[in-house]
Amino acid sequence: MKDLLEEPAFVVGARTYTWRDVLTAAILRGDWSNLEQQTREGLALVAQADEEGTRPSEEAIEAAGQEFRYERELITAEEMEAWLARFDITVDDWMDYVERSLLRQSGRAADAADEEQSEQDDIAGVMVAEAACSGALADFARKLAGRAAIAERAAAEKLEAGSPSLEDLSAARSEVAAAFERLEIVPPTEETVSELARLELAFEAYSRRLATPAAVAAQIEAHRLDWIRLDVFSLSFQEESAAREAWLCLEEDGVSLQEVAASAHVPVERAQLYLSELDAAARPSLLSARPGELVGPLAFGDRFHLFLLHDKFSPSRENPEVRRRAEEALAQKVVDQELSARVRWQAPV
Repeated sequence: MKDLLEEPAFVVGARTYTWRDVLTAAILRGDWSNLEQQTREGLALVAQADEEGTRPSEEAIEAAGQEFRYERELITAEEMEAWLARFDITVDDWMDYVERSLLRQSGRAADAADEEQSEQDDIAGVMVAEAACSGALADFARKLAGRAAIAERAAAEKLEAGSPSLEDLSAARSEVAAAFERLEIVPPTEETVSELARLELAFEAYSRRLATPAAVAAQIEAHRLDWIRLDVFSLSFQEESAAREAWLCLEEDGVSLQEVAASAHVPVERAQLYLSELDAAARPSLLSARPGELVGPLAFGDRFHLFLLHDKFSPSRENPEVRRRAEEALAQKVVDQELSARVRWQAPV
């Protein structure tokens, strides 16, 4: 990946942005630390599955690997080899990622002890594969390109975004330096960090200008169904028979959720979910359910799920999360326009 970082990713105006800029901006936004956490959780799930003897079969990993290739149109062996070589990833790196991805899709929660151990492990060698294979690196590039394009638009409209404080800049430079050090890669210059920090401020300032009360209200109305919030308790099972048995215990025998979970050796998950985030198979049943109603088993993500609906909330401007979603949707609409008008990609993302 060290060679890739020096290559151009895209051009906006007179500025050519490299993949080093893409990585730096991801660190500044906090996206890189989120990816590190995702990687640690994946490693913890592998360790847990290894202890329990429940790691995915070779057939399952091979099938997932084939799906990965078809999604990216890496049909021939030569195309796959070239893709891996671009990121300096080995076949083993790729297959390890595929296994972690399968375990994450299963819906299982990582054991606390295994996650704590993964926190102590050196994950630098895994991060490149995680970033490239998950599509996160491409997403990071699109985010930076959007911010650069918005900054160009703001400059054309003669709008001032301000500059980060010296304290914020110092913290940003330290964070970037630490992340690059973990990857054993030479960090960007302080000037580059400052420039990218200013881009983020310009994007935030422009986004605030778009988020007028009327515009936010219109976005919420347009997403009134998608942004319904569901407060649920859930159980997840590998086998449909186990899920149906749990349903009978809960619905027919009146056994508590905690007792069923303890008997089945599965955790009770409490979550606040938005309808748009749910698998398509789960949406109709949960949308029509009433508080206190048990829904399922529903099959998605290679597992069978039971949901106990605790409460349901319509989207409102008073809800900070709903307002954040509306503001992001407003900004994204403009970003999509500016990406098309101002960004010249130098490499596929």
